[in-house]
Amino acid sequence: MNRFRASLCIAVLSSAVHAAAATNRAATPPQPLIVITSEIVIASDTPAATGTITLQNNSKKDITPQLTIGPFFADPGGEPLPIVAKPTAKLIKKGMTELIAVELSNVTEPGRAKAEIRNDAAPIGELHVLKRVFAFNVAPLGFDGKQPFLIHQIQGQRSSVTLLNPDPMTHSFVWSLREGSRELARGRVPLLRPNATVDIDIPREPGDGVLGWLEGTLQAPQAPGTLLLRAVPRGPAGIGEYWVSKEIPVQLQRTTGEGARRDFPQMGLILIFLFLGGITSLYLTYWVPNMLKKNDVRGEIEDLTQKIHQLRLTPSTLRVLLSVRRNQLRALLDSRAVTSLDFPPLAAECLQQVKTLERLIELTQRIEFLLIDIEREWESGAMRLGPTILQRNRRLLQKSVERLEQGQLTEDELRAVETAVDQAKQSLGAAAEDPKLTQEVFTRAQNLQKRKTALKLDELVESAVVMAPALEVTKIEDVGWPVGFWKLDYAVTKMEVAVSVPVSAQPELVKLLRTHSLDAYLEAVRLARQLREDPGVPGQLEQAFKDKKVRLSFHPIRPALNSLVTFELDVTDPALNASAAIQTISCHWSFGDGYHADGWRVSHYFARSGKFSVTPTLTDRDNHQFPIDPVTVTVEKAGGDLIGARTRIEWIRLMVALFVVLLGLLAGAKEQLAKLDFVTGLVALFALGVGADQIKNLLAPRTDK
Repeated sequence: MNRFRASLCIAVLSSAVHAAAATNRAATPPQPLIVITSEIVIASDTPAATGTITLQNNSKKDITPQLTIGPFFADPGGEPLPIVAKPTAKLIKKGMTELIAVELSNVTEPGRAKAEIRNDAAPIGELHVLKRVFAFNVAPLGFDGKQPFLIHQIQGQRSSVTLLNPDPMTHSFVWSLREGSRELARGRVPLLRPNATVDIDIPREPGDGVLGWLEGTLQAPQAPGTLLLRAVPRGPAGIGEYWVSKEIPVQLQRTTGEGARRDFPQMGLILIFLFLGGITSLYLTYWVPNMLKKNDVRGEIEDLTQKIHQLRLTPSTLRVLLSVRRNQLRALLDSRAVTSLDFPPLAAECLQQVKTLERLIELTQRIEFLLIDIEREWESGAMRLGPTILQRNRRLLQKSVERLEQGQLTEDELRAVETAVDQAKQSLGAAAEDPKLTQEVFTRAQNLQKRKTALKLDELVESAVVMAPALEVTKIEDVGWPVGFWKLDYAVTKMEVAVSVPVSAQPELVKLLRTHSLDAYLEAVRLARQLREDPGVPGQLEQAFKDKKVRLSFHPIRPALNSLVTFELDVTDPALNASAAIQTISCHWSFGDGYHADGWRVSHYFARSGKFSVTPTLTDRDNHQFPIDPVTVTVEKAGGDLIGARTRIEWIRLMVALFVVLLGLLAGAKEQLAKLDFVTGLVALFALGVGADQIKNLLAPRTDK
């Protein structure tokens, strides 16, 4: 019995152990894939490459792995790199080893990087990428690769060389300065980002050390040298491992701190006459013809001023924009001194922009004349064009004005505006019958006639709002062109304004509709809309003004001199801000510079820099005023003192040319110059100054426009 019990216990324990082992194997199955090799070395300076990794299938079935790789890191805990790795899908038979191709892109940073390799989200290993060959163009700022880079040092002082990284990648490198086989200085730059610069300090040994003492009064001893740059991996691991290196030839110029003997009276006289010669050449060569060009272009600009002042009906924003463009042309013309070699192309550019602005002004004048024609046609009662045609063309012209207000237009956009204006002019000038338009107006009239009683059209006739014969048309054939169409169009247009309100109870609306004026019609539309609103809206507006529940905004926040600034005032309540009653409130602006404007949204430009207090004031129809808190606008000069900066550049070019001539004179022609008599020597110096200015224009690079 005891043996039986013991055997039973052993069997139970054995079963439990086997079950636990099976459960453990099911919970953590063996990894079927093993990464054998996973390092890709990139031996080119391109950001894309292709490599392979080796995978082994240890399972008992064929597998097509679903691999994902990334993100990549150069340092543990650092920022992820933009490297993208795309492995190809490939079937790996059981028990076999296969090479899997991996496409790499965005490998812009040198050095090592690693990322986790996953199969179906399960990590199976790591991929290591090493980029050893890459573009390494770090060089001293100003080094052109043609002449050795000059390093000028003074005894007992430290000098520096500015290195620029023009590459699209960040570099880590070490540098050393050598004279022959002797190393003068060395250092390490741990990180230099793209398009960034770094200054490396180079010590100067005292006494008669490495760079020596000054010899003579005109020249300092010079010695050739080499600046060696070596790209290395980042971090401490990169010390001693060099990848890409380059040698930059330098010229070491030595100077003592004692100075050199100079003949100050003789040097001063030489400088004065060289300078006079250069200045005379500068003015005679450029000043006279450039000043004539400048006066011609300025005259063209001032002619535009007169044309802008003649614009009366043009919206404030467009009128101010045209004035801003004119002022910018003035500033552009003054941005280059007339003594500059670059002034002629600048004047040509200004003249081209003047023609473009003149084209905009003429286009604006055409729009203004057409809008005046629309008003006159509406008021004349010539029975030629109905209000439907007039309103369509008015909206077309207003859209053209809005496009012009957007500022800089391309040639295609400007032609589109001109096409729209030509279309409006053609439509207003043609009086030919339009069956499609006639059908549209007749349909609108029929829709009103069907609701004749409900809309109380008889009241409109009795109030002389519309003409009775216009309501008697029952067939489209009875609409005669142009008189019948004109009468029907006017009747329908006014009916559509008045049908939503009781006309007999609104004598002001009746008076407006009886007036043959575009302004009266537009005011009637606004009044009808206001009558349909809540009667309490005007009171709510007045209370909002008293409570200062208005919002004043302007952009740009810090405007530049002679730039367009748009000011806008609105009510914080969107419903009140969109009401018709708000249009009865006038808004007057005082800009703090002596100028004023009217409107809820206005534009302005400031002709001088400084701080200005801009104050809006609201006034209702009963002449009740609601002052609004002012806002301070700070106007800055655009781009600094362009006249002085551009002129100084031109003077610096002349000074450099005169300095080169002076060095050549003192180095090789001083003794020959001394053999001449006093007057002849001064004339020769003056001629040298003139020649220096002429040679400068041929050899020295021009400054930017």
